[in-house]
Amino acid sequence: MLPESAKMENVPSFFATEVALITTNSSKYGPNAMAFEWTMQIAYDPILIAIFIHESPTYWNIQETNGFAVNMA
Repeated sequence: MLPESAKMENVPSFFATEVALITTNSSKYGPNAMAFEWTMQIAYDPILIAIFIHESPTYWNIQETNGFAVNMA
């Protein structure tokens, strides 16, 4: 039997999706902000956030600098 916290009906209360801005900056493509509707926190310790980025200025900036910021709304 699964513990109470592992039951599927409890999952949304632990890992809700949120709106976020992903911000980046690079010398080649410059500053960029991309809105994400489905940003999901997938772990609490350490805090891990799942996002998926298509080919875009945000993606290219991350490829160049290996850095970005997540701003949760």
